[in-house]
Amino acid sequence: MQELKPTEFDVLIVEDEPDLREVFAGILELENLSVLQACDGQHAVELLQAGNTPRLALCDIMMPRMDGLNFVRSAVVLQPSLGIVMLTAYDENDKILDALRLGAIDYILKPVKSKVFVNRVYAALRVADLRAGRSAVSRTVEQARQIESMMRVKTAGPRKT
Repeated sequence: MQELKPTEFDVLIVEDEPDLREVFAGILELENLSVLQACDGQHAVELLQAGNTPRLALCDIMMPRMDGLNFVRSAVVLQPSLGIVMLTAYDENDKILDALRLGAIDYILKPVKSKVFVNRVYAALRVADLRAGRSAVSRTVEQARQIESMMRVKTAGPRKT
């Protein structure tokens, strides 16, 4: 697993099957999304505790050490604005409903076609951003303020005495 300094990422993939985790990461990286990976719920919690702030977590339900439901329980406390989408190979209605009640915003059944996967991730990112107050409008306004501030500094020049 990669050792990274705490930072903001678009997506945290929490999946115990390494090949599938890499496939998901590769698809999202082709979409220019930054991806952080965890091999199970415990590892994902450790990444959040270290200060990493993904916008979205894609989390398998069935994993060793810490399953997806326990990850959701921990993640909503550690990072309440985190959007969480559950991944499952089984139509586990009870567990899916439990995850949604705990704070997950959606679920994806595996296997999933790449195009469907990407569309569902983008939809979940929009929901997560709205939940976190980071809508596209507020980001655009903030960028405009930064540009305006930089322009004022450049045009102010030195004072004449």
